[in-house]
Amino acid sequence: MARKTTSKRVVKSVPGTSGSPSRDFVLAGIGAVSLGRKQALASYQNFGQNAAEFGERVGDSIRSFETSAKNLRKQAETKVVKLRKQAETKVVKLRKQAQAQIVPVQNKVRAVATEVRAQAEARLAPVLGRLGIKNAPKKRAVKRTVKRAPVRKTASKRTRKAA
Repeated sequence: MARKTTSKRVVKSVPGTSGSPSRDFVLAGIGAVSLGRKQALASYQNFGQNAAEFGERVGDSIRSFETSAKNLRKQAETKVVKLRKQAETKVVKLRKQAQAQIVPVQNKVRAVATEVRAQAEARLAPVLGRLGIKNAPKKRAVKRTVKRAPVRKTASKRTRKAA
C-alpha cells in the first residue's frame, strides 16, 4: 500500500504589525501633517475663490447702487423741473392778477390825491393871500440840456499874397 504524505502548511507572520508605540505615534503624526497640508491647500483655494466671488458681489452691488442713485437723481430732477414750471406759471398768473388790480387802484388814488390837492389850494389861497404868502408858482417841466460836442473849426487854407 501506499503511504499518505501530509503537507504542512507554513504560515508566515507579518513582522511588526503591532510594533512599538513610538513608531505608531510617528506614523500618526506624519498622517496628521499630510492631512493638515491638504486641508490648508484646499482652504487657500476656497479662500481665493470666495474672495473672488465676494469681490464680484461687491462690484455688482456697487454698480446696482450707482444705477439706482442715477435713476433716483433723474426722477428727482424731473419732478423738480415740473414743480418749478408749475410755480413759475402760478407766479406769472398772480403777477398779472396783482397788476390788473393795482393799476386801477393807483389811478383812483392819483385822481383823488390831485383833487384833494386842488381843493386844498383853492380853499387856502384866499387865506394865504391875506397873510401875504403867495402861492408857489407851478413847476414847469425841466428840459434837460444835452451837452453837445464843441464844433470843430474848419482849417482855413493859407493863401499867399501875390507880389
